[in-house]
Amino acid sequence: MPDCTDLPDDPTALARIALNRSESEDAAWRKLIPIINRIARDAARAYGCPEIEEEAVIYIWQKLQEGKFEPEKGPFDSWSYVVLHHRAADLRRQFTRRLVDPRDQNDSLSIEEIPDDRANDTGASDVFAEQLDRLRRELDRLSDLLPCEANGGAYFAVLVLQLRLAMARRASQAGFSDPICHSDFIAECLPWHREEGDLRFRSGCPALSEVWEGIRGLLDQPPHWITGIRLCEELRRLFGESGYVPPEVWAQWVRRAKRAARQHLADGTWAELFAPFFPDR
Repeated sequence: MPDCTDLPDDPTALARIALNRSESEDAAWRKLIPIINRIARDAARAYGCPEIEEEAVIYIWQKLQEGKFEPEKGPFDSWSYVVLHHRAADLRRQFTRRLVDPRDQNDSLSIEEIPDDRANDTGASDVFAEQLDRLRRELDRLSDLLPCEANGGAYFAVLVLQLRLAMARRASQAGFSDPICHSDFIAECLPWHREEGDLRFRSGCPALSEVWEGIRGLLDQPPHWITGIRLCEELRRLFGESGYVPPEVWAQWVRRAKRAARQHLADGTWAELFAPFFPDR
């Protein structure tokens, strides 16, 4: 496999190589990822949209596969800047609409409306608890239906961890973040069965319970949530190279887990219980 040092530094030249499906494709893509992440961080700051950092790599990859990048019309980094800034603005508008338009929240599991222990509206608390119970029951049904990859990768493990991470983000953005035990609150919202804690993303990766124990400290401090990129960085820090999952691989797993789960759920069930945490990309 060609080494990254054998490739040009120019982003547009790297993008051409990545598009040519040559033996240098993977190496070129690895050199493009830091460029994409840098632009994504800029877009996140500009639009107050940290979600763009989580999806940037896979989003740019999708646009490349769709033929949206035309090198003759301009450099790759300028094109990526426009694409990611537009995407960040769109994600921010979607989030704002969900907050201000009650029609977007009607009859759906809305983390923005989570009642905390100090709330007096027991009716709202009961409704939310019932919705969480329904979510857990659907997960129980999905646990035996989601596929595993040949390398032992379990999409169900990806799904349940990503659900917790999405809950943590939405709860924090809605102002429901305990400065001491936010991770406990999220774990109570979406409890895992003991056997689920033993699941692994793929063979050789740490168990799900070990991953959660390792990252929960990050959730207990501001901003009380982490991106997929930060998750991957923590996996490397905590478990070394054997536990590391590249950000673009994690993003791909999340998309595949989402797609697999959606195939086994009625449209109404997906829209009500899962879509708030897995918005369409």
